[in-house]
Amino acid sequence: MLRFILGFCLVISSESALAQSAESAAQITPLAPIEPDLDRSLITYRNDGLRLNALLVRPKNANRSLPILLANHGFHPDPPRYGFVDPERNERPGKYYGAIPTSFARRGYAVIMADYRGHNTSEGYDFTRLPNAPDLYATDVLALLRALKNVEGLRSDCVFVWGHSMGAHVSLRTIQTYDGVRAVSLWSLASPIKDWSMTLDPAHPLPPVAIRHSVGDPVAPVANSRNLESLLRSRGVNVDSRFENSTLHYFEGELFERTIESDTQFFSAHARDSSCSKN
Repeated sequence: MLRFILGFCLVISSESALAQSAESAAQITPLAPIEPDLDRSLITYRNDGLRLNALLVRPKNANRSLPILLANHGFHPDPPRYGFVDPERNERPGKYYGAIPTSFARRGYAVIMADYRGHNTSEGYDFTRLPNAPDLYATDVLALLRALKNVEGLRSDCVFVWGHSMGAHVSLRTIQTYDGVRAVSLWSLASPIKDWSMTLDPAHPLPPVAIRHSVGDPVAPVANSRNLESLLRSRGVNVDSRFENSTLHYFEGELFERTIESDTQFFSAHARDSSCSKN
């Protein structure tokens, strides 16, 4: 109970501090490449007194500043092992999400995936066991966004968001607070919140939202996304929904490629100006 109260207080205090305090500086460290056409870097920053990390993947030798695609991963059963492909090799985001930064970076985005607190080598493991951990992860993502504003080669005024499962919840929390997001794609929404009507402030405008979900998803009921879709449409939010005749919680194969491409087109259509487009 004490940890829950502490975690809840940190959500409130973190959002307030992020809105009022100076931005924390990001440290960028090159990582060994995995794909020859893509550069990988480690972003180190701080939030709530914790030293946190995120992965940055972008096309090699990009000749201009790139729009940002912030990718929020889902639940991991063993957070310190998130991103490890075997006991000795740390290749965040790991095999499960590995195609996300690769696919979007090859489409012209600088893809950034926060580890979240307690994941991989980020500090704060005890927080991962709190019932409101996903909301704390959202404060880590917000701190990351603010830390990126002065990073060379990134268009911090051109931010798009992608989230899967629990990461879709993190994404929704993020766009409630951060006003600079151009568009967001939510895959297979998993969230303790079933009715977002009391959580999403109707006075706070939301960016266009893409919703992707398998009708037979055995992990996150498709009703999660259908209910959100109904709420967003009732509030006049631009929504692009695709409910797939599939049982996949995380899209694979041809469905993955098709959905990535539809997300890319959705982001480009809502870039608002040509300088923010991937092309």
